Amino acid sequence: MAEGFLEQVKGSTPEEVADNYLVELVFGNLLQVVERNEFGRPKIFKMHDLLRELALSISEKEKFGVVHDVGEEMKVCKAHRLSIHKTNGEVKSFMGRLLNLQTLNIIGTKIETIPRGVGKLQNLRNLFMFRYTRNWNDFRYFVGMQPPSNIVQLKNLSSLCCIEANNDVKRKMQSMTQLTSFAISNVKATDEMDLCIAIQNMSLLTVLTILVANEEETLRMDALSSPPPNIQKLSLTGKLEKVPQWFCSLQRLTFLYLHWSRLDEDLLPQIAALPNLRRLKLINGYVGKRLCFSIAMKHGCVSRLGCGCGTRQFLKK
Repeated sequence: MAEGFLEQVKGSTPEEVADNYLVELVFGNLLQVVERNEFGRPKIFKMHDLLRELALSISEKEKFGVVHDVGEEMKVCKAHRLSIHKTNGEVKSFMGRLLNLQTLNIIGTKIETIPRGVGKLQNLRNLFMFRYTRNWNDFRYFVGMQPPSNIVQLKNLSSLCCIEANNDVKRKMQSMTQLTSFAISNVKATDEMDLCIAIQNMSLLTVLTILVANEEETLRMDALSSPPPNIQKLSLTGKLEKVPQWFCSLQRLTFLYLHWSRLDEDLLPQIAALPNLRRLKLINGYVGKRLCFSIAMKHGCVSRLGCGCGTRQFLKK
């Protein structure tokens, strides 16, 4: 979705269009499902070796994308997409010469520092840079990275996932108003004002992910008086002292994920009236005695509920 592959289909969300594409690829044996999530939806796919080699060849010939493995010499090319699958932890200066690059994905690599040259890639639209454990029950199921110091120069950047918070980063994010997808980790309670100002300025935002610095850190978001109106997916990891009042204003929200929030306040009255909410996932998100879903279900809210960390044994119909 972030790379602009999807056609607009009237009456369908981008996620639904993407799902249909994947179904067609699986049905045509171009992709095979390797792993499904807890809801039964495909999560990880694989491609036959012969098809992969053919796809890579066509991709490079059409100047669409290049896959670079460690140990190979990186040639200057006109590809719009670069995927680094293996690395010794370094990304050298060639990065600043890929002037046509639109998507840079280094998820799960050993790279710890993004070179300053990335800030020169004026066509870059999507920057994905984090490491993850794939275990959603872990508190730090993903770890962000430090962005290049000149990241604010990327005026066409749409997706930024995920950066580590520090004083310099928080201030710079306040000027990146064009973002539609944003993820930030290592957030502290003292970051509340700067972070909320930055998020409030991102009026185009549809996906927001926030992870605090550690299990005992409190995630404070009360200063967010007017959240971006188009948020569809919201993932919050960290202790919440109370349910944010602005939850009820997220009229386009479809997915809410609360991870280690440890709320003792019933959040359902705040979200029951949200017309588009379909998935609620709680991982150590609620520590109270009772959650009553009768109101939420009555209004057609929450068609899928995911729970973890021992929660399921307390569910009763």
